[in-house]
Amino acid sequence: MDVQTDNPGSTGLALLNTATGPSTLVILGLALMLFPTGRFLSPGWRRAALALIALNAALSLVLLLEPGPLADTPAVVNPLGLEAAAGLLHTLSDLGSVVVVATVLIAVAAVIARFRAVHGLERQQLKWLWLAWLGGLGLLALLLVLA
Repeated sequence: MDVQTDNPGSTGLALLNTATGPSTLVILGLALMLFPTGRFLSPGWRRAALALIALNAALSLVLLLEPGPLADTPAVVNPLGLEAAAGLLHTLSDLGSVVVVATVLIAVAAVIARFRAVHGLERQQLKWLWLAWLGGLGLLALLLVLA
């Protein structure tokens, strides 16, 4: 991605993209955790959701303050980077992929737990969700083969 840093706001938008990019999965994760009733399956899942939100917010803060070139747009140097904490921030940034994977795994586990706990219409809705997911995965595989 070629970014022209002389355009007004381009550095800020690049920083926003880098800081919030990985955390956008938390919205999908929460949607899956709440599907189809709009409520968490139990208080434990509510705590798991709060932990995911907190971890993703912390990851966004780390990416916002990490010094050096931005991960998504290396042509832009982070204007908010804290050089004094560079080592710690780089280490925490490297652990960010663990947060992203945990977000996805917990969301999938919540759907599986809900599927095992419910009956009737809710179970049918979850079957449709899995069918849509498998169809999207199959389409993605087909596009990767054709590309």
